[in-house]
Amino acid sequence: MCGAFFAGSMTEKGLPSRSSIGRRLHALRRDRESVRRILEQADLERIREDAGRTEARLDAMEAELAGEAAADDDE
Repeated sequence: MCGAFFAGSMTEKGLPSRSSIGRRLHALRRDRESVRRILEQADLERIREDAGRTEARLDAMEAELAGEAAADDDE
């Protein structure tokens, strides 16, 4: 199992070499940062969508209030 995880040189004891472990850790850090950026972008997209829905609701309420004000003026 260890050999499949660390596709690099092995020591005499069958363990991954220090450089192999270092490369794997570096790759995992890069992957973690990529995932973090993807999740951050997804969260921002959800916030944009929520803001758009909120803006539409506010516009509808303003239109409704404007209609009520116009009806009050007619009375």
